[in-house]
Amino acid sequence: MTPVRDQVAEEVRALLARRRLSARSAAAELDWTPMYLSRRMRGLAPFNVDDLAALAQLLGVPVSAFFVGLDSRADSSPNRLMSDLDKPIYGWPKAA
Repeated sequence: MTPVRDQVAEEVRALLARRRLSARSAAAELDWTPMYLSRRMRGLAPFNVDDLAALAQLLGVPVSAFFVGLDSRADSSPNRLMSDLDKPIYGWPKAA
């Protein structure tokens, strides 16, 4: 399974391409170094929340646009997470 960091980076690249905005131009608009953005776009470093908020504003999209398709991942679906709440912890039986 592809790490979330890589999937977010892929979506950032796609959104920049759709806007016909180069990474160098985006970095300049955001007052970032080209290397800072490049490392994140290649998945070598994660975007932080502030990075994603700034990119979203620049691109005119909601921050959630960077997470398209991630909710379909089996290991992060809310239903799976909620079902885990019903499981006993450390082998203890569930309280009645």
